[in-house]
Amino acid sequence: MELFQLSRANDVQDAIKAGAASHTAQQGADVHFLAGGTTLLDLMKLNVERPGRVVDISRLPLNGVDVLPAAA
Repeated sequence: MELFQLSRANDVQDAIKAGAASHTAQQGADVHFLAGGTTLLDLMKLNVERPGRVVDISRLPLNGVDVLPAAA
């Protein structure tokens, strides 16, 4: 596993700003979000994913947050 920065978003706007700082939203993005599962950490241990920054959003109230469909 490579070194990475871990931070916790204080609110939804914090999380949006962190995501906007990433160069891409695809696999290999600079910023990844951690929301309670461990799949990301497992993939990082296997060097499948190597984000420079992981943002913990597990404590945010995400009810009412819509997920946008992927661009075609």
